[in-house]
Amino acid sequence: MKENIIDILYALKDRNGNYSKLVGTSICSLLENTNSRIRIHVFHDGSVCGKNRECLEQLVEVYQQRIKFYNVRELLVDVWEEAERILPKAISDSRFTEATLYRLLAPQILSNIERLIYLDADTVVNIDIIKLWQERIGPSGLAAVREADVIKHFELKRLDSPFQQTVEDMSAGGVNIDNCFNAGVLLMNLHILRKRGNLLLDGFRMLTGISDETNFYDQNILNYYFAKDLTPLPSRYNLLQYWDKKNGNTKTIEGIYHYSGHSLTLNPKDERDTMYWNYFLKTPWADGEFFCRFFSEFRKLYQLTGSTTFKKIRAVLSAIGGKTLVVVYADGFGSSVHKLFNENTIYCQAGQGNSLQLRFEYDVETHFYLLFLPDYPKIKVMLEKAGLVEGEHFLDGDMFLENRKLVDDLYTIQEIFEGM
Repeated sequence: MKENIIDILYALKDRNGNYSKLVGTSICSLLENTNSRIRIHVFHDGSVCGKNRECLEQLVEVYQQRIKFYNVRELLVDVWEEAERILPKAISDSRFTEATLYRLLAPQILSNIERLIYLDADTVVNIDIIKLWQERIGPSGLAAVREADVIKHFELKRLDSPFQQTVEDMSAGGVNIDNCFNAGVLLMNLHILRKRGNLLLDGFRMLTGISDETNFYDQNILNYYFAKDLTPLPSRYNLLQYWDKKNGNTKTIEGIYHYSGHSLTLNPKDERDTMYWNYFLKTPWADGEFFCRFFSEFRKLYQLTGSTTFKKIRAVLSAIGGKTLVVVYADGFGSSVHKLFNENTIYCQAGQGNSLQLRFEYDVETHFYLLFLPDYPKIKVMLEKAGLVEGEHFLDGDMFLENRKLVDDLYTIQEIFEGM
């Protein structure tokens, strides 16, 4: 702060070389939209090297800013050895990358820095970052966008958590559940956080004492320690694109866009998609060689998706067998789904947004449910906890919609960049 520099942290484990392109795109958007002096810190495990490191350095140099790389594994060998003894599954879990844990070590590694912004790799900064930098952090040492504010922003209905035991354990520990937050964008006071000790090791010890069935290790640790007295940020600083698109928003606003999961597509009519690719095209990775590889790989993806989708449809028809088909749809899907199936189909309208209601009124042994509903992944978790089986009792009906592109749900951003 004394140098009037804004410090930004990214963290990645880039075994296949894809995450560097994500980080580069986010950095490009960040630097395009500010005149402030920026110092970027990149935590990694040694995998950010060669061309990818050169591209990141080249990108930042174009904007006459600064970037520094930190091999977290080399800098804190003893910490990682202790972490692996306490909770080895958190580091070896194949569903996540250990880089999600790196932000917990920022207070120790960045020992001379007081104030810091952390950004996930899959973010686009469509706002002058100084506006976030000047937000109040408060005595907790951390500010973030609360889940409750995300729900309010997108006019969503709060669903019961599929991880109720973890919620109960955290509540028993004094956590204010209404203050729980997404950890993809954080404003941190590292001076205050250092007084809390080592967030990674202390957090791992804490997780061993609660029913951590969610296995969202970093986010559970951060919420356990900071949701008690979190300083909330406005929802514009973490605009989750999965919800943004499900809610039918079409226009971009000033804010930080978070493209987690399958929320980025290649839709030329979607401003959020074109915004992302406009920034990527300004990075050093977007050269002629990239576009030749992109065309070749995308053609393979399209062919693969067509084959995969056909197999899914065939599996649905096989699962239905002699059952009666029940089509459950949210408002807005009616005109599309009513013309898809024969007269023996039962249609059930489920509402939309806060009024969305899901009822299985017919016996699943004699009826098969095809769901045309937003937030299918969360609904799937709830149904499976109730004992239902995807593919046997219910399935996502989205694949049958006429206007659905075959490649829509094939890839995440990382998979788009795979091999390109």
